[in-house]
Amino acid sequence: MRRPSWRSLWLGGLGILLAAPASAQPPKSATLALDLGKKMSAQELTYLVAPDSQAPDRFVGAFHLPEVELRVVAGQYTAPALLKEHLRKKEYQEAYIELSSASTLESRTFIDDIRADGLSAEPPKGMAGDTYYVGRTTVAFNKDWRSQEMTEDAYKEAFANAEAEYIRVLTILAGQVGQ
Repeated sequence: MRRPSWRSLWLGGLGILLAAPASAQPPKSATLALDLGKKMSAQELTYLVAPDSQAPDRFVGAFHLPEVELRVVAGQYTAPALLKEHLRKKEYQEAYIELSSASTLESRTFIDDIRADGLSAEPPKGMAGDTYYVGRTTVAFNKDWRSQEMTEDAYKEAFANAEAEYIRVLTILAGQVGQ
């Protein structure tokens, strides 16, 4: 039986190393975030707000700066008629500001997607990470759960919750672009 040469071992190892990153799955929110960003840019929208299907007094909104940031908010709004009037008039900036500032704190969720490319639990080296705000709690997705007084499992759970909420909000907003 012939022994493998160093060259074949080296090339085989290199192949495994090069294949590993390709198998890493992008976050599910990546496609949705990029799609919403394209739709908003095509409609020349910086802001977008829509009713949330969870309850008649809940709304979702987005602030989009192409390739810089996509910030979404979801929350209960105490005067839904006012927000609905802004939506009827397509006054999305005013509606977004109202929702961001006057929604009830306990119901409010913000997600800052830096680079507007989907959430990442670990930002690229030298880059700011995405952030998840829910009620009075903030989680920075910077892979440093210890400085946030979290366990690694709690960090992963927060990321999974943020990803699920982000997907839900992006789906609602994508259905509203151009309506």
